[in-house]
Amino acid sequence: LILVILINPFVVLFTGKYWDPAFSVYSGMLKLGAKISYFLFGLTNKYPGFDFQINDIFTIEIEMPKNPSKFFAIPVFGGIARIILLIPFAIYESVIRYAAYLGSIGASFPVLFSGRYPESSYELARDSVRLNIAGSMYMGGLSDKYPSFWISMNHQTIKIMLIILAVMMSAGNWMNTATQPNRSNYETQYEKDVMQKLNDGDSTNLKTGY
Repeated sequence: LILVILINPFVVLFTGKYWDPAFSVYSGMLKLGAKISYFLFGLTNKYPGFDFQINDIFTIEIEMPKNPSKFFAIPVFGGIARIILLIPFAIYESVIRYAAYLGSIGASFPVLFSGRYPESSYELARDSVRLNIAGSMYMGGLSDKYPSFWISMNHQTIKIMLIILAVMMSAGNWMNTATQPNRSNYETQYEKDVMQKLNDGDSTNLKTGY
């Protein structure tokens, strides 16, 4: 996968065509990822397997790019440009994915007691997978069209509640990560203090803990 990702931009840049092996591998990986996601969300009970073929209740069609952008194929620069442009979508996609996970957890109860998967949770999980594929296709050059933010808003109330909860939980995780002290810096400072005391010939006040 890494090899085809490195080679494909040069093929696009000099030939104006998407490299066949890169398309096969990348589109196959997207399909495999979708199968895994559907299985984890509980949208299918069929084990994903280890191949790129989808023989299940859903299908995914990915077309070979006809006129891939040479601008985005410029090594390093093109990839950085795609990453920067994709930041808003990536944040949105992560929130929807988080909401879909919450929905799938809630869906486990009606599935257990009634054998029915709630339509709201099903649609949110399905759209989460679609958003992930769309973002990955854009990042991998399978599409130069910016991915759509659209999701189905049937059962609007419960979906909005799940999305709000996902935003709150995601924001809490980000804040916790941002406010945690940098332990490596603390350890570095502690080591400096120890070395300074040793250099000064003072070993009586060295701490053994943090």
